[in-house]
Amino acid sequence: MATIGVQKCGKDTYSIQIHGASTADKPIPHIHIYKYNDNTKKQFNFEISLIDLVSKDQITLIRQLDREKNINHKNRDKCSWQGYNDIYNCLRSYLFGEVQSRLYKGICVDNLDAAIYAWNQETDMLKTNDGGNPMKEWIDAKGIQILPEYQKYFEQKRI
Repeated sequence: MATIGVQKCGKDTYSIQIHGASTADKPIPHIHIYKYNDNTKKQFNFEISLIDLVSKDQITLIRQLDREKNINHKNRDKCSWQGYNDIYNCLRSYLFGEVQSRLYKGICVDNLDAAIYAWNQETDMLKTNDGGNPMKEWIDAKGIQILPEYQKYFEQKRI
């Protein structure tokens, strides 16, 4: 798992992390938002679809766990940003903001680019290092269209 950033939203601080497809996690490319001080990652976990973002321009929850509020939605249709506007707005600003992690500075244009790059690295590091893009391959295999404004995230990286 790669941590791509840490963000303070409202009164809480969150860790923004990525698992690749090579893990036992969901196969759909997505971002995890954990409470920073939740070392077990079992108290708070929001999962956001990267695919919905690049194909629909939507920040879509696909899993929502907040034990403090007794919420545990595993079905994306039950997930909601209601009551979590601070996290939603913070995440939107973060994703399109200046690259936070020094690991991705000079390689990525913003934190969304860093998330896609990290997912690619976590999925197939050798292919990514050779200029491949596993997420683009995943999207193409599913017949999903990337919106024109997000095409730049799928161009070959120069490392």
